Amino acid sequence: MRQALTDPEIAAQIGRGNVVVVAGKANLAALGTLQTDAVLKVLEAWPGAKVLPAYRRGNVVGAIQVGMSPGPGGNSTAKILADAAAGTVKCLVLVGVDLVSDFPDAQTVESALSSGVSVIAVDTFLSPTAQRAHVVLAAAAAGEKSGTVTNIEGRVQTVAQKINVAGTSRPDWMIATELASRLGTDLGFTSVDSVTEAIAASVPAYAGITPAALRDARDGLLAVPAPTGTLQQSGQQAPPASGYDYRVLVSRELYDLGVNNQMSPSLAGLARGMRIHMNPVDLERVGVPAGGSVRITTERGSRVLTVHPDSGLARWTVWMPFNQPGGGVNDLISASGIVADARIETV
Repeated sequence: MRQALTDPEIAAQIGRGNVVVVAGKANLAALGTLQTDAVLKVLEAWPGAKVLPAYRRGNVVGAIQVGMSPGPGGNSTAKILADAAAGTVKCLVLVGVDLVSDFPDAQTVESALSSGVSVIAVDTFLSPTAQRAHVVLAAAAAGEKSGTVTNIEGRVQTVAQKINVAGTSRPDWMIATELASRLGTDLGFTSVDSVTEAIAASVPAYAGITPAALRDARDGLLAVPAPTGTLQQSGQQAPPASGYDYRVLVSRELYDLGVNNQMSPSLAGLARGMRIHMNPVDLERVGVPAGGSVRITTERGSRVLTVHPDSGLARWTVWMPFNQPGGGVNDLISASGIVADARIETV
């Protein structure tokens, strides 16, 4: 990061116009605060830069802006799962969430789901997590429901229903309305437009973004919330490499074992499979040919994988894809570790 910020060529490119930083979590085996600290370093160098969050799924920005995220003193997913494992959380309501496949810490997920906690899954397909739920509420898929979507810029656009729902599936807002009713609360929603009107009336960033206004805005409308505070550097730093272990990098690929991919006949076979990549110099040092097998061992577990040379990797690092056929990497990493290191051995 420091080298990039002081590189004359990068500085010259940035000096030509506005700076937009697309920030996401590139390494699932590292703590998210490291990415936040990196963004803050960029903003120190270029205070006028705009940051766009590269979330994995669509409409995450919209969900966060209307309040579907931990507030001050709220709990992260990892903390909720730990509390479920400890017995202090009695029920999990999972909205389109496949913890078994998608959370980068299989041990934490298994401890929670095996604790006796009640699980209600609101999902389109029977994902590995939904298969373990006590109750599954079938939700309409994309294309089966109308509403709005907010992209990473904060631009709100309408989406229209194109096909009928399968079976007794219902849009998420209908499911939420009935759940609230059964718990004694009337949300007052009778249509998609009534939900959009409620958001416009109660969420400052969406003030004026009514169904009527959206119908007149071909390119959508911007919902940009006012700043709520100032981020501070966490002070956390990745420990230096040991000189023997390898730093683990884990990231997603376009095609994986995600349930939406796997339920599509044209996409299901495109996942490339579990494997490990190493710098060719490191691979030669280990003494394994390309396409051979190595054993990777972390503090969480061990696995034998096919190894591929990758000159794009720095020395003393290894890369693995997330949620691929042939075994998930989430049983080798932890959601609480700052970074993950591994030992690579021949087999």
